[in-house]
Amino acid sequence: MLKRLPTLLSGKAFAVFERLAAEAKEDYKTLTKALTAAFGGDTMGKHLAMMAFRSRTRKPDEDIQVFAYNLEALLRRAMPKSENGDRDVLLQQQFIERVPTELKRELLQRPSMSYEEMVAVAQQLDLASQISSHQTGSQVNLASASDNLQTTTRDQPLVAQLMENVETLTRKTGALLSIKGCLVFMDDIIIFSDTGEERQRILDEVFRRIRAAGLKIKRDKCQFAQESVKFLGHIVSARGTEPDSSKVEAVREFAIPTSLTDVRAFVGMASYYRRFIKNFADIAAPLHDLTKGGQLEFCWTPVADKAFNDLKSRLCSAPILSLPDFSVPFTIYTDASDFGLGAVLSQRRGENEYVIAYASRTLTSAEKNYSTTEKECLAIVWTVNYWRPYLLGTPLT
Repeated sequence: MLKRLPTLLSGKAFAVFERLAAEAKEDYKTLTKALTAAFGGDTMGKHLAMMAFRSRTRKPDEDIQVFAYNLEALLRRAMPKSENGDRDVLLQQQFIERVPTELKRELLQRPSMSYEEMVAVAQQLDLASQISSHQTGSQVNLASASDNLQTTTRDQPLVAQLMENVETLTRKTGALLSIKGCLVFMDDIIIFSDTGEERQRILDEVFRRIRAAGLKIKRDKCQFAQESVKFLGHIVSARGTEPDSSKVEAVREFAIPTSLTDVRAFVGMASYYRRFIKNFADIAAPLHDLTKGGQLEFCWTPVADKAFNDLKSRLCSAPILSLPDFSVPFTIYTDASDFGLGAVLSQRRGENEYVIAYASRTLTSAEKNYSTTEKECLAIVWTVNYWRPYLLGTPLT
């Protein structure tokens, strides 16, 4: 930290550093005292907190939620009197800058989110990429609206609920984040393992830390011997992941839009499961066109109606996507149309080929002017960058 601190100082703060003797420059306490004397404790604390906020990166294996919470804590110390909206903008900018490329691209496709919503989406995507081909799983749900703890697992499920605000809950569940095979998202915990013995060891450690955190388990809320678990709007099992039918029902029952707000709401709901729908961007393009600027009045067209019903139909029959096996080469298929790019990520295991995910996006106005060959090349470049976290260090065809 001492070696980095001078590089983070600027203006008057750096001038104070320059005036110190050579020995003092290498002593953290002396440097801190000099800065505090020059600017005052409160001002210096805010200055250091802002520098720490600007330089804060996500540590290796650091949970997305913990990283986001630490960013927010630093900015709150740096800007204690600022409006929440101002802090939200800075938090979103810093958060997007520090997350992996795949998450960054997904988040930039959802521009109308609060910081809390952005963290939730990023955590979901990050968890989905971490749950690979493990044979057994456990899920714990710490619901902040109840006074009990309930857990659900694939072999020995548990679900936990308690009355805590988000900040306190995050702090209490933070002790679980260092357990290998245990992922935490807000009030949900999912545990995955390859063997029953490993699963039991992880569960024992999870419960030990839950007990140490002062949380309680309500026995009658526990469920056991589940074949699969519902987690973050998905059903996860050894076969792979698929949309939760109860969530898909809301899309199936969505009435024909009568306003731009309705269109945006439907596209937002459907987009959550876009990785299950091949060529999602192409199919949804007529709906996106309705929401573009310059529309004087809402006009529901036959083309938009077809896209609306097509998306509902495809989502209601969405396939089960296999979990990635990083010991097996990946295969990518790409395609480009006049309106968008599409891609399929798959793996061949034995005689069968399994789809891992679909991806797509619409073309920009400039990209629509590309030649067919240029669009196909763009599809390859975009797809490799989009799935870069999957592909690094892994054979690819």
